[in-house]
Amino acid sequence: YDLIVKYKEKTPQSYILELAGKLNSRVITNYEYLPGFTFQSVDSNLTIDEVIAQYKADPNVEYVEPNFTYHIDSSVPNDPY
Repeated sequence: YDLIVKYKEKTPQSYILELAGKLNSRVITNYEYLPGFTFQSVDSNLTIDEVIAQYKADPNVEYVEPNFTYHIDSSVPNDPY
């Protein structure tokens, strides 16, 4: 599963990569114009809630949330008008 993780201002990239390694995740994308904002892919036996709790416990993490992908069930409208 994937997460969106926002680190606090001035968190070094080396720390971000170190924490990701400890939590069995890897940084997929980060943006120069959005410092501290990362997309991460998690490869863990823990549940998504357990991994989120571990990220939230870190004082350098501002917020973390699942990066869910939504799909439509059908492309046929059910509106009769």
